[in-house]
Amino acid sequence: MFAVKRILLLIYFAFGLLLNSVGVVILQVIRVYGVSKEAASSLEGLKDMPIAWVSLLVGPYLVKIGYKTSMVVALTCVSLACWGMTEIKSFGMAQLMFLVAGCSFALVKVAVYSTIGLVTVDASAHASLLSLVEGCFMLGVLAGYWLFGFFMSPGSVGSEPADHQSEGWLRVYFILCALSGMLAVLVALTPFDGVSKSASAHEANGGSSGARGLVAVLKEKSVLCYLFTAFLYVMVEQGIGTWLPTFNSEVLLIRQDLSVQLTSLFAAGLAFGRLGAGYVLRRVEWHVCIYVCICGAFFVLVVGLCLASVAADSARFVVPCVGFFLAPVYPSLTSAVMSSIPKNQQPSLTGLVTMASAVGGSSGSLMTGVVFAKLNGIVAFSMSLPPLLFISILVHALRKTLEANRESRKLNIGIPPRFNEHNL
Repeated sequence: MFAVKRILLLIYFAFGLLLNSVGVVILQVIRVYGVSKEAASSLEGLKDMPIAWVSLLVGPYLVKIGYKTSMVVALTCVSLACWGMTEIKSFGMAQLMFLVAGCSFALVKVAVYSTIGLVTVDASAHASLLSLVEGCFMLGVLAGYWLFGFFMSPGSVGSEPADHQSEGWLRVYFILCALSGMLAVLVALTPFDGVSKSASAHEANGGSSGARGLVAVLKEKSVLCYLFTAFLYVMVEQGIGTWLPTFNSEVLLIRQDLSVQLTSLFAAGLAFGRLGAGYVLRRVEWHVCIYVCICGAFFVLVVGLCLASVAADSARFVVPCVGFFLAPVYPSLTSAVMSSIPKNQQPSLTGLVTMASAVGGSSGSLMTGVVFAKLNGIVAFSMSLPPLLFISILVHALRKTLEANRESRKLNIGIPPRFNEHNL
């Protein structure tokens, strides 16, 4: 099982590097191809909407297709799309690349989340591995910011800073093409026998797929509350993460290559916050962790935006720190709900939450981009504050619902309630 877990970490690292390059690509297509901010923001939608629909329509069937096969197909498609970015230098190719990346990530996310449920033995192990996987995703994001920043910086290999039409940043996609291709081969060569047998056993033991699986999951009282909470969280995270390079460049007036590299602080906060959450969640209740993180994120964002108006030099380091406090929220929520439902329902739930996350990310990026263009970056980032408050309210409701579900399951398996003890 260790080899399978290692594969999951590497795959998420690669997709973190690729998918969250959208913020950098938005900055570059505006500068290099002369695309408007409104048009550039469509890249987020082209990435997220395929994630939403593919995960919803195909995700519940992946247990029949095979998690390993899904990963190999996804990585192969991504490798070809990245090669296309290096050969066809246009905004249209960027749109196609993110479309392919979105479809591929939908397959990978459902496969990875479902596999985590099969290779872990209890809720704490599930929370720890999920946080580690999400942490590796953010390490990929962090590496991506520095990788793009290197190829965009003056004097780097392939960069042409004096030329406004510099295409040195596209050389990153040679690396992504090779990385995805090597991972596809590695997955193909790694035995998934134990995982495949577990998946087949859970499918045979009352598992349902397709529309029936989705209906079964939606009957869980906690699921709708969880999906809306995940939607709001990703809307906040993607709205900030996608437009932070442009915020640094246009609001804080930082050179473009440094704008990208400073954005890596946001990714670093997300990475270390999620890796740390894997340790913290073994000792602290998940809802307590989320409450503390929401309060910290709200405070840091308010302070950072205030400083952006009066002390840009300080704001450039404060605003990205919101990532550290946002980081544990998503894996904590996901693990709490995933570990509370039967394993044969987890692929369907993963498809639903992937769709909710994709729609949330696309909505957050689009709304932030429109407000950024019409008003300014400070107002655009301030829009993230109300959703943070709603998340804290929804977490309270979700905790109550999960506790009620737990008590209900105890009754269903025959544990007598205390008030009936005198009737025995």
